[in-house]
Amino acid sequence: MTFLIYHLIKLNREKKKRLKRKGRIYLLEDMILNVGQIVAVSFYPVYFLLYFDKIIPNKIASVVTALLIAFAFVIHYVAVIVLPLKMPAILFRVYPELALKY
Repeated sequence: MTFLIYHLIKLNREKKKRLKRKGRIYLLEDMILNVGQIVAVSFYPVYFLLYFDKIIPNKIASVVTALLIAFAFVIHYVAVIVLPLKMPAILFRVYPELALKY
């Protein structure tokens, strides 16, 4: 969670800098920098960890919980690290007129 919060704050600062520098921001750029509102779903693995064991108290529950937490970590990593790094390539492909401005 600390990893996620740190990178979300970093992306938010980058978004504000881009908005201040350019005066506008494209919708796709805004969605990438907002990370698709991943903060709203970032606590679901914690809820599963807290309550899934009480619903199904056996080894399958702990395996399912571990898989869900690992899957959530992979999704967060892709959304917070990989997508922002590939943002210029994605934006140039979707908005070819950006290549003329940079």
